[in-house]
Amino acid sequence: MQNRKYDTRQMLEMGLMAGLIIIFTFIVNYVPIFDLLASIILPIPIVILYVRHDVKIAIAASVVSFLLMVMLINPLSALISIIVITFSGFTLGYCIKNKKGFVKTLIYQTIASIAGTILKTYLYIALILKVNLYKYIETMFIEPFKESLNISKSLYEGMGIDVSSNPIFSVIDSMDVRFILLMIPSVLILTGLISSYVNFIVSKSVLNKLGYKTEETKPFTHWYFDNRVAALFIIIICLGVILKSLNMPIGDYIYTSSTIVFQCTILLSGLSVISYYLKYKFNIKKGLMIFIIIFAFVFQPLYIFATLLGLMDILLDLRRLDPNSLYNSLKKKFKK
Repeated sequence: MQNRKYDTRQMLEMGLMAGLIIIFTFIVNYVPIFDLLASIILPIPIVILYVRHDVKIAIAASVVSFLLMVMLINPLSALISIIVITFSGFTLGYCIKNKKGFVKTLIYQTIASIAGTILKTYLYIALILKVNLYKYIETMFIEPFKESLNISKSLYEGMGIDVSSNPIFSVIDSMDVRFILLMIPSVLILTGLISSYVNFIVSKSVLNKLGYKTEETKPFTHWYFDNRVAALFIIIICLGVILKSLNMPIGDYIYTSSTIVFQCTILLSGLSVISYYLKYKFNIKKGLMIFIIIFAFVFQPLYIFATLLGLMDILLDLRRLDPNSLYNSLKKKFKK
């Protein structure tokens, strides 16, 4: 009798989550602004089922959702939506259920997010738009940017302002398909990291409210960039430089992507250091601290300062948080 009740509860939750997936899919497909939240909203029901029950229940809910989406929407939209659900939902559900920890979860989730994004974009370009990647980039990015640039130029010239020396206008004007292609790997990695982090935080919050206790994550003030990972980035950047010098096209992709991701990571580390000192040394309130961090993105001197501070934190471990830091390694060596 107890097993029958348990099975009934599983089936009820599976039906409820499948219904939520359908509702979320309708919202994402028919309200354009919510399309950006697809990778965050859609996987949550699957994560809940995976964590609270098991993978079989999560798979069953995905299959039911897919079949209903095929009947109610269309097969291609259903396929694209189910890709978002399966790649992100199952990966995050597995990591949370098996207590993989925040860092490993973020890595696995980012890889799944990148793979899912590549697959759904390919299906969208090949089966819906029926164009190649080059044409897609030219139509969706290059042409709109050029049109916006020409309109802006006309407006400024009408006011008697010369924009020919403006670096932003120069960058947009020189933009071509190759420039976008070089940016794609780093954009995939960074957007994958951001969406994975937000997805993890939202899913964790929902699970906690449902009574499932998840592992605590480190606050932003205690984030740091492991110097071993930093060394790996430097090796990859050097590899990109070497391949570029040999006129190998892949060298441009490796160098550009690794440099952008490394710079963003250093900046994030620097902002974490600033947050740490604002909170624990100067007792700055949370609201003001968030304002200062956001201001650092738009105020160039503070942006540069945060980047340099992040680099210093990797080398010197300013907050003494990294057990594998260069500072701790040298300290242990001289103690001997």
